[in-house]
Amino acid sequence: MYVHERLTKYLEEGVKSGRLSEEEYRSLLEALERAGKITTVHPELYKGLLDDALRVLPAMAKKVKSQKDDIKKTLDGAGLETVQVDIDESLMDVEALASDASSCPVPVAMAYVALAGAIALREPRRTPPKIARELIIEDSASMGGRSFKFYYQVIAESLIPITCMSQIEEYGGAQVLVVDGPLSASELLRRVPRGRGVTRDAHRRIQKAARNLIMLRDDLVRLCKKEDIVLLSVVKRCTSRHFLAWYDLKGEIPYVDQYVFQQILRYGERTESISITDAIEKQGAPPYPRYSKIYGFYIKTSRNPLTPPVRVEYPEYLRNEENWIASYVLSTALTSVEAEYDGLPKVQCMAHRDARIAKRVMREIYRRVVIKILDEGIDVSLLGSKWGFSLAE
Repeated sequence: MYVHERLTKYLEEGVKSGRLSEEEYRSLLEALERAGKITTVHPELYKGLLDDALRVLPAMAKKVKSQKDDIKKTLDGAGLETVQVDIDESLMDVEALASDASSCPVPVAMAYVALAGAIALREPRRTPPKIARELIIEDSASMGGRSFKFYYQVIAESLIPITCMSQIEEYGGAQVLVVDGPLSASELLRRVPRGRGVTRDAHRRIQKAARNLIMLRDDLVRLCKKEDIVLLSVVKRCTSRHFLAWYDLKGEIPYVDQYVFQQILRYGERTESISITDAIEKQGAPPYPRYSKIYGFYIKTSRNPLTPPVRVEYPEYLRNEENWIASYVLSTALTSVEAEYDGLPKVQCMAHRDARIAKRVMREIYRRVVIKILDEGIDVSLLGSKWGFSLAE
């Protein structure tokens, strides 16, 4: 690790631990930059990129600032309404289930390999968690890297409803179930394009995995309706334009929904709900038979201006529960210096923490595989590591 990387890591850890304030962090960073201690191995490249970023990005922000009022007026004129959400601290005590999944590629060149895992847990923890895992292997001649990434991520997401249904069927339901990621089916899931270099058989496997994910989500909705469980999903990173399409504004506003609502919503506010299912089909996705339509809204759950609002989705049987759902999400949202947890419901944060296949975990698994191969006298180069590997810490 370069000196500048160690310095910045040390300063960031100081802020996280509370030993440094944000102001002290910025002052130290500027002083180290002036002293040339924080730089790349090519100072001219660093300085050039820094100058460009300092010139261009603030100008982009100022441009949007000048459009902000017009964007809000356009949405208001199209009929969008915002709602102030009530906070109810007692909702922190509601028994809740949550599930999250994670996936990570393995750096071997002999084939495409990825690890996927998911966990469904409840809070308070009166039952053991339910866990599911997959080791996905695909011939590297059958598809490209981008198609394989989509494939293993779809399989990982399929483990979320599997673990949830297993938790409910064995240990009973809870008042609310929070899953990570959408309940809706995007156009990409409904009609998986055949990527470059993807064989016919591989494309069929990818399509089958996508259809299976949609069916499993429907099975989970069906079970939650039967068990009288409030099922909702929280989508953290949204690149869709469903709301703009719903209000016929995709041609007028050149941004994604999440960014637009980050400019408009204040802490504790949400949009009105729309049919996410209908909005997806309005954009040209083929109709897909679902057990239930999916609805959703955006809500600003963090006071941090850098944390965008989240999209909350829920099935049609909960159409009259929007206020309770919004209040639950806001009332249980945590404040965190770690961006991946900030503004998310507490139980979702716990599932995310436990399900995450971090790089260090994958590295340890890979290390154990390499050691086993060496112990058995097999040539370790047969793995064909993609970017090299050292057994040393």
